[in-house]
Amino acid sequence: MKNFPVFALILLVVVPFLSCCKKRCQDPANMDCENYDPCFRKVSADFKMQIRLTNDLKPQAFEVDTVLAGRVVYFTAKDSTDVEYQWIFSNDPDTVKERSVALQFTFPTTLTVKLIVKRKNGCGLLDGGIDTISKKLVILEQDKSILQILGKYEGANSSTPNEKFIIELVYDIKLYRYYIQNLPKGCIRDKTSAFGSLLGFDYKYIDVGDWDIGAQKECTPIVGNGEFDRSQQKVTIAYRYIDYKTLQTINNIFIGKKL
Repeated sequence: MKNFPVFALILLVVVPFLSCCKKRCQDPANMDCENYDPCFRKVSADFKMQIRLTNDLKPQAFEVDTVLAGRVVYFTAKDSTDVEYQWIFSNDPDTVKERSVALQFTFPTTLTVKLIVKRKNGCGLLDGGIDTISKKLVILEQDKSILQILGKYEGANSSTPNEKFIIELVYDIKLYRYYIQNLPKGCIRDKTSAFGSLLGFDYKYIDVGDWDIGAQKECTPIVGNGEFDRSQQKVTIAYRYIDYKTLQTINNIFIGKKL
């Protein structure tokens, strides 16, 4: 007993004491307490409605309540723990029982999206055992909405805020394509280089460019995402491109107002 380390003796006393304290706590939501109840936690039916822009090298998701017809919308329940799901889309009698669902809406409409979540079998329906949330989703006609945001925007890159220039969101009837003119600054695109800045639209968002199109003169391909304000008069476009003189990737943000 003489050689027994003092700190070991202290641990023998302290650890059982701490364990004892853990078991005495009374909190059904705390996993360390003796009365922990996995069914006690309140469930939530909150969910996200998102679109995904994929032209960027790193695809991004944006939460929405308004989209253009033809866009795929992704619905995802935020609660992923020990619950069952039931999605109801307006008066559609068919329901979905997965945590996530992706739907494409072809025609303009306004619909109510309802999610019901409840505990799985084995849990009593205590407070929070079931929850319901409804949200509105507006589907707009595509052509009219896109026409509102085409045109010229005066602004500057975030890297050089005092150097103003004008970009244009263009529809080329011959190419049957939307693209950006004069981005990067000085890039005046023709029917070939236009494919390096093609636009995909949604109500407040655009995806930009095609990284795989070869460069032509100053018109290097760009890739990125853009967002409009609610008035659709201001646009912010985060984009990047390769400077073929230095072989460096340039990242920038254009911020402009519609003329």
